[in-house]
Amino acid sequence: MVWIGPAALDPPAGLGREGGRGVRGVFDAVFGDPAPAQVARAQSIPSRPLGCSKPSVPSALHLFALVPEPTTSLRRSRAQAREQGAEGRLWPGVIGLALSALVGSVIGWFLLPRISTAERTPRPSRDGATPAVSPPPEELDQREQLFSRLRALQVDRGWFVELVDASQLSTEPQQDAPLRRVWTERSEQWLARIALLPPAIRAQLGRLRAGDWQQSREALLKQGVHPRVVEHLVSAGAQDLLPVTMRGRKPADPFLQLWIAAAIQSLDDVEIVRLKARPLEPTNTSLPIPAGGARLVLVEAPAGDAVALGINGTPLMQMMVFGANGQVVKERGPLRVTRIAPEAGSPLQLLVTNEGVSSSLFTLSCRADPLDQ
Repeated sequence: MVWIGPAALDPPAGLGREGGRGVRGVFDAVFGDPAPAQVARAQSIPSRPLGCSKPSVPSALHLFALVPEPTTSLRRSRAQAREQGAEGRLWPGVIGLALSALVGSVIGWFLLPRISTAERTPRPSRDGATPAVSPPPEELDQREQLFSRLRALQVDRGWFVELVDASQLSTEPQQDAPLRRVWTERSEQWLARIALLPPAIRAQLGRLRAGDWQQSREALLKQGVHPRVVEHLVSAGAQDLLPVTMRGRKPADPFLQLWIAAAIQSLDDVEIVRLKARPLEPTNTSLPIPAGGARLVLVEAPAGDAVALGINGTPLMQMMVFGANGQVVKERGPLRVTRIAPEAGSPLQLLVTNEGVSSSLFTLSCRADPLDQ
């Protein structure tokens, strides 16, 4: 028999030859074409004589000796290639994230409010005043209830706030909290005064003009009442609407709105009483005055005669006497007995007011005193 060596065997169909690694490497090493180094190694192995009837089978150690050793450099190069590829894909992502964080920080720095702890602390303004601190919740509730009442009374909120602010300009509390309490207390006081007005007039507060009461004014002027006396009459009717410091005069805005409202309300039903002072014979009368109201009496006297007036009433009543040309001949004061000189003219205009809370009566006695007697 002739022994056929491993080189004569072909590898099974479908098995390719790749670089001598794994199972394929074993097949290539055992059944494929040996590499030159393997051929030289195989030639060094002694062959069996041709006359031998049974060929010797190569041992497993011999077979594995023929398997080429894996190429470590090739594996190392592929691992390095994979690592380099991974690093190549990682760095662009890291750079992109860093750029995104930087751009976001810049945008946030310029667009978002930058409030530091120092900026949250109230700082004095240029005039030295400290900004107001937010009121506590209970004060906010009180103020909300106050504004709800304003809406119910149909009062303009902007004008009302201006009214309260103007009424406490002269008040300078030492701390902000008392200032808020004073504001709330004064708001309640003003709201109680405004509630005395008719709904139609309350709805116009903040928009009233001087012309709104001119019709009533012209009606009084036609009856011989001097314009100054008309204004004092309106001020007397507004005494329940305005503070004591503003009584007896025509105030400025925003208090003027209440003064005009009083003019519209009080002048519509003014009843003028006319009396004649006779020489040596007094003329007596008794007249009622409503609470917080006024009464106007015109006293006619003979030319050149002085007039003696005697007025009695409650301690809460006040009197004021004007001459024919509107000049004040007797200042405002308690009811009393007084004598008016002939220079005051005729008719004398007597204004009596009632500062009480109820309607009251007053009595008036007038007499002409000729100077030649």
